Amino acid sequence: MYHYEALGDERFQEFCQALISATFPNSQCLPVGQPDGGRDAFWFRRLESQLGHTAQRDLVVFQVKYAKNSEDGRTERQMIEEVVKKEINKIEKLKSMGLTKYYLITNIKGTAHFGAGSIDRVNSILSEAVGVDAYCWWRDDLDRRLDGVSSIKWSYPDILKATDLLEKLVAGQLGEDEERRRSAIRAYLVGQYEDDQELKFKQTDLRSTMADLFVDLSMRPTSEFAEGSRLLASGHRVISYRQLALANREVMVDYDSGGVDAAEYLTKTPKHSNLSRVILEGAPGQGKSTVTQFVCQILRMQLLGKQSELQALPLRYRNTQARIPFRVDLRDLAKWIAGVDPFQSKPHPLDEREPKSLEGFLAGQVRFVSGGHTFNVSDLTAVAKASNLLLALDGFDEVADINLRRRLVDEITKGASRLINAGGFSVQTIVTSRPAAFAKSVRFPRDQWTYFELQPLERRQIDEYTSKWTKAKGLKEGEEAQLRSILDIKLKEAHTQYLAKNPMQLTILLSLINSRGASLPEKRTTMYDAYMDMFFSRESEKSEVVRDNRDILIDIHRFLAWKLQTAAESGENGSIEHGALRAMLFSYLDRENENTAIVDSLFNGIIERVGALVSRVQDTYEFEVQPLREYFAARYLYETAPYPSDDQSSSGDKFDRFKALVGNPYWMNVARFYGGCFNKGEILTLVNEITELSRTQPYEKTSHPRSVALMLLGDWVFTQYQPAVKQIVAFITEYPKLRQLLANAEYTPPSLWSGLSERSGRNDFLNNLWSRLVNTKLIDEQRALANAIVQNSSFEEIAERWEGISEKLPHADWVRIGGNLKVFYSNAVSDLKSLQGTLTDEIVVQLMLARQFDFLSEPSRLLQAQSIMLEKFRMVNFLGDTNSGGSIGFLAKVVNIYQYSMVFFDDSGLPLRASIEQRFSLENSREAAPDDHLRLEMLSDAERLVLEAYNAFMDTPTTTLNSSIEPWADLVERLRSAWGDCPAIDRIAFIGAGIRSKHSSGVGSSLAHATNLVAAARYIRLKSGAPRWWEDRLQSETSPSERRRLLLLLLRWGSLKTLLKTIERIDETLQFLSDADWRSLVHDFKCMQFGDGESSLDIGSREFMSLKKLSSRAMMFVGLRLASRARFELGLAIAASNVQAHSPESQFALQSLIAVGRETAKWKVALPWIQKLYLKGTAVLGHVAREPMMAPSIAAQISLHPEKFPLSLVYLADTQLLSTVGAKAPKLLEVARAERWFAG
Repeated sequence: MYHYEALGDERFQEFCQALISATFPNSQCLPVGQPDGGRDAFWFRRLESQLGHTAQRDLVVFQVKYAKNSEDGRTERQMIEEVVKKEINKIEKLKSMGLTKYYLITNIKGTAHFGAGSIDRVNSILSEAVGVDAYCWWRDDLDRRLDGVSSIKWSYPDILKATDLLEKLVAGQLGEDEERRRSAIRAYLVGQYEDDQELKFKQTDLRSTMADLFVDLSMRPTSEFAEGSRLLASGHRVISYRQLALANREVMVDYDSGGVDAAEYLTKTPKHSNLSRVILEGAPGQGKSTVTQFVCQILRMQLLGKQSELQALPLRYRNTQARIPFRVDLRDLAKWIAGVDPFQSKPHPLDEREPKSLEGFLAGQVRFVSGGHTFNVSDLTAVAKASNLLLALDGFDEVADINLRRRLVDEITKGASRLINAGGFSVQTIVTSRPAAFAKSVRFPRDQWTYFELQPLERRQIDEYTSKWTKAKGLKEGEEAQLRSILDIKLKEAHTQYLAKNPMQLTILLSLINSRGASLPEKRTTMYDAYMDMFFSRESEKSEVVRDNRDILIDIHRFLAWKLQTAAESGENGSIEHGALRAMLFSYLDRENENTAIVDSLFNGIIERVGALVSRVQDTYEFEVQPLREYFAARYLYETAPYPSDDQSSSGDKFDRFKALVGNPYWMNVARFYGGCFNKGEILTLVNEITELSRTQPYEKTSHPRSVALMLLGDWVFTQYQPAVKQIVAFITEYPKLRQLLANAEYTPPSLWSGLSERSGRNDFLNNLWSRLVNTKLIDEQRALANAIVQNSSFEEIAERWEGISEKLPHADWVRIGGNLKVFYSNAVSDLKSLQGTLTDEIVVQLMLARQFDFLSEPSRLLQAQSIMLEKFRMVNFLGDTNSGGSIGFLAKVVNIYQYSMVFFDDSGLPLRASIEQRFSLENSREAAPDDHLRLEMLSDAERLVLEAYNAFMDTPTTTLNSSIEPWADLVERLRSAWGDCPAIDRIAFIGAGIRSKHSSGVGSSLAHATNLVAAARYIRLKSGAPRWWEDRLQSETSPSERRRLLLLLLRWGSLKTLLKTIERIDETLQFLSDADWRSLVHDFKCMQFGDGESSLDIGSREFMSLKKLSSRAMMFVGLRLASRARFELGLAIAASNVQAHSPESQFALQSLIAVGRETAKWKVALPWIQKLYLKGTAVLGHVAREPMMAPSIAAQISLHPEKFPLSLVYLADTQLLSTVGAKAPKLLEVARAERWFAG
């Protein structure tokens, strides 16, 4: 008995689609909640005709009808009449498309009486009404089909309504050892469920479970280059370049809303294969582990039948796909792979019979957590074959050893693949980690894993957590009101905003406010100091041991943190065994000349009372959260370090230790805590040490010293001595080294430019950035400077200063900088003084990039905006709805070129609109057709006809659009009737000319006089291999605009052979083009090429030598069709021809030279030309190679003069040098021993 009513209408439809797909593997399911033309799913069968000469397509359609009451009392005829009445027009249209079979699927029970029961009667009545063979799948049909498809039960566990869901799901699926295997998994789930009931960081003294306190965190996908991770506008659904490039691996996230909630997103059924492998990155204390802990708890509640706990969760977490979760500490897996048993309290070699694999570890973990059940790799494989799995692998950053990290990456990637290839339904793997401290550290391959980054807490999340915290704390109404009042006031201060941006720090803040009121520290380190002081004071009231030995206990925690942190860096898992801990305490007391007789009471105080240590494995202890261990380690190193002295013979003073810490990626968070320890009298020396670090090897050519300075500046380290703030800001913004920071901020996902406060030098910092912004002519530098300014300024500040520099810059540069500064993106854009009255074309273009369509649709601006949209503007990536934005928003949607290009990459047969929405996982996908909300009175009669044709085009299946010219012609002629011939319409027509059809030959006529532009373009497109035809046509054409249109068709559709054979005629024709027409031709081609992927075409040396004799335009014309590797020599030739800085050829040459990849010899040849082109002012795109490789000598040459090279190369060079530095960094314990930090 399956409870389909538990699914509700839309999830029942999705469930039925899953059954359809299982029965008909080639069927196509349509998105739920959208206009579907009477089809929830369909299937095209190819049938050979009886004569055997031609193939026909047989269309089979499935329609789902859900009844809230499965005992529906309607008669069969009433039910069919209702279906037919509602769907008949759609069915007639489907019949014209080849409908031969129609299936109605319902959750209503059927009756079986021969000839008279509802099953027979409905099939007969439905076939008669529909006019084709028709069938109904009743409730019993669904039951029997579901009986044989276990994987669907895991996706829709609600229908089982079982007290023991695990047993229901695996019943009959685990072989002859089913009972033993199921019992082991159940015991394992129970064990991990109990372990994960409490939120980590229990020192907060809260009386609630982790689920009670959990607040979901926002995350968004990251990319290795900035252009791939930055949405191109605000307030609209848009897609990033990276999403487009990955074709079937899109993840749709609105960056401007802060991303998506991590736990909710990860608990949903992955719709795309890339979500089966996720890297979740977040800063220390950001809540990475808590997210996976919560996700695993939800799944355990579900499988273990904990209904009361599950019902207490918000609804969005309940309807999840069932999975068996395996939550793993990667330190344990690392030890297993290294041959050490992590489940033993003392170091113990792994049994030689145990496989050193991911599967071997998981089986061992099941045995350990379940209390000793028999379970091996074969059992794990059997479970994987019969279930969905979640592998939550926590703490990749806590594995310090480089070689061990590499082995982990390899084993996790391969192990997850083995589990799914063993026949598993689904294996989702989530790895949590901090972002890499140094560039190019060991990471999971981006082509196989999708990276997400957790975002800082937003105010709504702070408020939600505060509510849960106060409830868990048991505060009275008045106490809660007072706490909230103080928090509201403090959150208006920059330093408190900074401290409250991650969950762990917010927990500390709330605890401090509750105990101390409004007196809060400014720095992160002092906040931890205050919290631990509060914690030990509280424990002193409860424990005589703590009260009598408070200072010793604090010192012991610091020493223990140092020991465990250094052990973790050497490959241990950061824990200490019971006996070793006691021995260490005794040794410490003896060394410090303390009374060793108190060792037992201190030991009990640490383990039982002072909750900074916990036991994960019996008889072993560790710090509960890594930031606490790092804080105590920093305090130990600082408090035990001597002050620098000229008489001191040994090194290891406070500043020696600081330099050692910042030089080691594993210790970077310790370095941040350590920096916060310095007092006012030491700050100026710290500034001098950082400055000196920038002049010494191996850091003098890298961004590292300034990155450290900026990190500490953002941590409020220097604020206690304002002269030091001025010095450090001047150091950070010193040109040209500032460009390394600008480059890193542009090309790494987490921004370096966290908002600075006034006391952290914000004004000086901004003044320096604005000064450079006004004076630089380098376009990528302008963009990077603007991004840094935006991170540290309000819109009002930016707008005022931007308008104040209008007289200092050429108008085009000033407007472009305004776009970079996001001044056109604000809702207050109409208040800008510079936008009052007549607008320049440059400003209109920026407003279009900012999607300010409502503003541009106002009568005084409409005609100008319309003209620019059609003639000059190219918006390839706008997928926003047309329900806002007025006439210009509607026009932007209609001429968006990407939707038309996508037709040729989609053979699903879905309507184009549904295909786009499905491909990009658009949320709230139940969108109305554009005319539902667009006010029709805003449109002219011709535009209303355009809207009608556009809707018809978008509702046409992609298989029809990519093989038939008629839909294209209908749309384009409506567009031409409304707006005439223009580049925007040409692009649509010329793309449509590429339909895949043997029967459509087009119409031979000039483009200018064509009555059917698509047919005329189709005729020309079919001449792609006819060089003589092109010779004659180019020679006979005299109109500049027609020459440009012909050249665009040739560039898009002509074969490379045709291009090379007619290149002299092409060259001659290109010279007749004005600069504006030539630029328009290039931009239109790139627009139409969007989404095509990398070309593989190449030319031989003879063809290349011939091209070199021609103009730079001709070389670029051919080069646009070649693979990037083939463009290098053309780039050199164009660069040597002394082209103008802002010409398309110059940009083409620069991009071609930058893309040389891994070949050192080519870098040496290219660099002088790259420098020449760049310093002339040639624009460079933001792209960075996916796997960049640069010889250290080349990297050093670029880093020595970062002002002479594009920021993308500055980033690659700095990445290479930092990678070398990080790889060579000695372990800190080795440094401590060599420099005798603790001698004597």
